[in-house]
Amino acid sequence: MDLREFSDDAFTIKFGGPRSEVDVYTLTEALTGLADALQEINALVNPEVELDIIFEHTAEGSFLAKIRTNKRARAVFARVSEALIVGLLVNYIYSELMYETPTYTVEGDKLVVVTSQEKLIFPKSVFDNQEKVAGSPTVAKGVKRAIEAVHQDDDVVSLGIIPGEDVHARPAIDIPRSEFPGVISKLNYALDRSLRDILPDRTLSVPTSRQITERTTVGIIKAVLRRSKRKWQFSWQGIEISAAILDPTFFDRLAARQIAIAQGDSLDVDLRITQSFDPDIQIWMNTHYEIVRVHGLVEGPKQSSFGLDP
Repeated sequence: MDLREFSDDAFTIKFGGPRSEVDVYTLTEALTGLADALQEINALVNPEVELDIIFEHTAEGSFLAKIRTNKRARAVFARVSEALIVGLLVNYIYSELMYETPTYTVEGDKLVVVTSQEKLIFPKSVFDNQEKVAGSPTVAKGVKRAIEAVHQDDDVVSLGIIPGEDVHARPAIDIPRSEFPGVISKLNYALDRSLRDILPDRTLSVPTSRQITERTTVGIIKAVLRRSKRKWQFSWQGIEISAAILDPTFFDRLAARQIAIAQGDSLDVDLRITQSFDPDIQIWMNTHYEIVRVHGLVEGPKQSSFGLDP
């Protein structure tokens, strides 16, 4: 696939799946993460020109969003390659996150990236700038946010980037669901590596934190049934935690008596974990918990009726 004519002004993000829609939480998190990554790439390689990102339309079969980037002041500043910004994002995913290490060849004005499954041709400017992108924690955070969002949504089976506006065209890159966990693991490693680079002697006292969201089950110890930001008590992975429930629809269902909570019940949730890095022991420590979405109630085991055998 020759991406030298791949225009940043017209490309598509494809959420693969059997349904014709995508959950609003998944969509918001994924598109925001990709937008953050693209904004950072632009700031690294083209800082003089402002970048606008606009998400536009859907199509049948699966949700698709077109991102349009409008680079201002092109008459003043040198015009960058149309394929540079998004090409760098695609190349970043191939070179940093996929399991198979590609082969890179520079031929004149082009970069050829080859794997066992794909051959991509980028403008040489992608090769010239890829080291700037590879070491950026902000790019890693943006892509991680997007992959974590689709990983938590069972209806999304892949995440791809398609050149142009033809939603049926072959993606330049298509990450299958089976590789989401590995991609997230590599992004976590990249973020930890970048942190070690800025704290090499462990002498800096600047607090560093991150947030991780994962879908999990929490057992209810103490409930706060009134709509508020007061914290519930839960059992999670064998430890007791306190977390407020931020999902307003959950309290709507409680008020409508669509959910009835009993002893032994659990919640299927998206749990957002805030972590702080301890430079002395080089470990991320959990410091705060929030439940951003409640998928449903998991009823506890039913207790048999009490009584004596006749």
